[in-house]
Amino acid sequence: MDELYNLIAEMITYLVSITDREFFKRYNSRTLPEREQNTIRANVQELFEEETEYFCELNNKKVKERKLLEKVKILFLNCKDQGDCRCLLRLLEILDSALEQQMLWEMESMGGYTLEGGLNSNWKVLKLGIVPRYICHWERGHRGSQHYERIDNFLRNILIINYNALEDLRVINHFLPTDTFWTAEQRGSLSVADSIWRKCI
Repeated sequence: MDELYNLIAEMITYLVSITDREFFKRYNSRTLPEREQNTIRANVQELFEEETEYFCELNNKKVKERKLLEKVKILFLNCKDQGDCRCLLRLLEILDSALEQQMLWEMESMGGYTLEGGLNSNWKVLKLGIVPRYICHWERGHRGSQHYERIDNFLRNILIINYNALEDLRVINHFLPTDTFWTAEQRGSLSVADSIWRKCI
């Protein structure tokens, strides 16, 4: 999966570097959105269930197929050459959906661990990391997507950490064990307390 994560991070970095808020607004209101999907299906058939519109689940076994990775790379390069950012964003949306179960597995396997950077090993070079995105029960259904001005509003399973925007800040991701809030889940509510200690001079 490492190579796929690196490639996804590279695609996101490229798209963020050459687009602006207006692009994402236009993308959201575009007509004929099936054009991009048809292009992707024609070039990377492995992302789709046979003879359906459903995406294949990508997991360790599926991504070991070099063919899939190579096809995604070629389509990425073609999108760059043709300046087709819409097709590239749709490709990222499809990859994000196809990785839903894999992201859940990543979260479970990292429970109790700390991670700097992201799932992609090229995060220091790109200054961008991707990590599994947690879905919160209390978040609004649209997740702020009524604005549609950022790339992460189009991804549901991948969270982007843009280190260029954070400048000198260091980000450490702490993954809690999956059963951390088991009692709260059973109860249906979570109580949170906060305490701040300040040294007086």
